[in-house]
Parts: sequence; structure tokens; C-alpha cells
Amino acid sequence: MTVVKNHGDYCVLACLESFLADHGRRRSWEQIRDLLESQNICNHAGTVHNLEAFEAGCRLLGLHPKKIPFHFPVREEFWDESLFVFSTQPGFHCVRFYDYLEPTEGQPAKVLVMDPDWKKDANVQEFKVIDGGQFQEMNPTFYRLKFGAVPYSLDMRYEGILKATS
Repeated sequence: MTVVKNHGDYCVLACLESFLADHGRRRSWEQIRDLLESQNICNHAGTVHNLEAFEAGCRLLGLHPKKIPFHFPVREEFWDESLFVFSTQPGFHCVRFYDYLEPTEGQPAKVLVMDPDWKKDANVQEFKVIDGGQFQEMNPTFYRLKFGAVPYSLDMRYEGILKATS
């Protein structure tokens, strides 16, 4: 999985950049921002404010976002790096699920994620490890992404619950 660091407020776009790169369709977060900003899906800083905007942005990129009921441990069928995990605690944040580590003697289960904010100022490319209990307390929302969304047209323009601002 491609690790993309967030040096601003664009964790969703960093996760999308990572996903596209892993599928040979590389676009920088800035290229994604320019496309989504033109449709009021994110602001110039790259901030996507809510799940509805994320869904609209995915469709614009030719991706099909499917909301998945939360489950823990994460089922093996979602270990294909297509699972996006959103949290609203403490604020709106996006990571990509990478792996699940079974509990061992004296250690809880753990989840590995590509978190754009993890060690973003360090010169390392590594996954964040989250204890299973902490992961569940995040009250995450899951989305699985696949290619092949309904073609986007200007008639389907996202009018947004929360308009993006510069």
C-alpha cells in the first residue's frame, strides 16, 4: 500500500491518492483537489468536510463508494486494501485499512492503517498500529471503494450540505 502523508488538511485526498496509485492510476492530491474543488466537493486546502462530499468525489473520480456496516474484527474479504475508515472523534478523519493482527497472549488485537497524519513530519513510510479497543471507540464508518462508478456528468453536480470554502 502506498503511504501518502498529509501536510495540511487533506487526509481524504491523501487516501484517495494512495488508493489510485495502488491501482496504477496515479493522481496527486493536488490534481484530485483541483478536480473536486471545481465541483465544490472540497476547498482549496483539500479539505473534504463530510461523507456525502467523499461519496460525490469518488463518483467524480470514477469510483464506486459502498458504505459497509461496521464490524470488528474486520472480515478478510475487506483485506484487499479497498476499505476506507472514517472517524469523527476527535474530528473528521480518513485512513485506509491495511491489516488486522490477531490478539496474542497479553496483547489485544491490532489494526494497521495507512494514516496520512501518522508521523507525517518524519522521513519514514510506515503504517499506524491501533489497538482493537481504540479502533472500536473511534466509532468508525467504513466505505469500500471499487472502480466503475456511474459516469459523472455536470447534471449530477454535488450541491453539498456544506459548501467548500477557500
